[in-house]
Amino acid sequence: MTSRGSRLAFEWGVELRGQEGLDLMSVSCQMSSPVPDLFRARVMATSFDDMLVTRTRAQHLVVERTPETLDDFYSEFLQIGFTISGATRTEHLQRSFVSDPEHVAILFPGSTFTSVFTRSSEVVQFYLPITVLAEHGFSPVQFAGRGWGELPTARATRQFLVSITSDLPVRARSLSPGFIARALTELGLGMLYELRDEQSPQSDAQEATRVRVRQYIARNAHHYDLSVDRVADHVGTSRRYLQGLFAGESLGVGELIRATRLQYAAERLLARPLLPMSRVAAVTGFRGPDQLSRAFRALYGVTPSQYRRQGLAPPLSTNTPSGVKSLQV
Repeated sequence: MTSRGSRLAFEWGVELRGQEGLDLMSVSCQMSSPVPDLFRARVMATSFDDMLVTRTRAQHLVVERTPETLDDFYSEFLQIGFTISGATRTEHLQRSFVSDPEHVAILFPGSTFTSVFTRSSEVVQFYLPITVLAEHGFSPVQFAGRGWGELPTARATRQFLVSITSDLPVRARSLSPGFIARALTELGLGMLYELRDEQSPQSDAQEATRVRVRQYIARNAHHYDLSVDRVADHVGTSRRYLQGLFAGESLGVGELIRATRLQYAAERLLARPLLPMSRVAAVTGFRGPDQLSRAFRALYGVTPSQYRRQGLAPPLSTNTPSGVKSLQV
């Protein structure tokens, strides 16, 4: 594996074999094999911000977490795994289950478990912080120790994990670590709600991102080069994800930028009646008075000059960010 900033590129992972390979793998768990000479594995691990993801292909492998190998770090996560091929048999929290490509296996590393790769198998998994679960009213033991049949969100989570671990160097260039970490958190929570036979409420993480977007636009709308892409870069998401985040809102991101600029312009027109129109445009994010006039007329039905002459009150909108203050010139 090779280092790429805050994450590791999977590329082809690390190939391990024999007893020496088993010893190298025995970090957070004890690794053994009924036939050590035939043991083979390829292990890939990476992190996206604070989200750890692993992918393992192995044969003749037994993974065991004993009281001696329990550690504080892994005890802070819920381990969610998907079988890509083959099957694994697990004993955990006095339960026994088999996971194949139709199931999701959930383990709580704060408790002991044993997993056996029953034949040449490949699994991919990620670790969801239990602090995130607690914020949403979940307990790790609600789900751990079971092999759950896949439901829609679980299938989507599995596909996303397979996708980002199949060609990581490409993904690492096109998706930010923060985006992947947030996507996995939201997919994981959605899956847990679904497994609990509940409909997932609006994600706190999604609303927090929307708040950051509104605040950033309120502070930067007067910059003429503010764009959807620039907002996406600031909050660490892709343009597509950001637009989807506002799909259910009354204003999309681009519309919110324009509405905020026009709100600023309306305030300036009345507060500074002698300010030249070119200056009003410049301090409110428009490239010139013509662009300002077209946008103003499209939204308010009058030109900026007509609006100023009529002395109308600024057309406040419930869709503009709260706490917006007039710009100083």
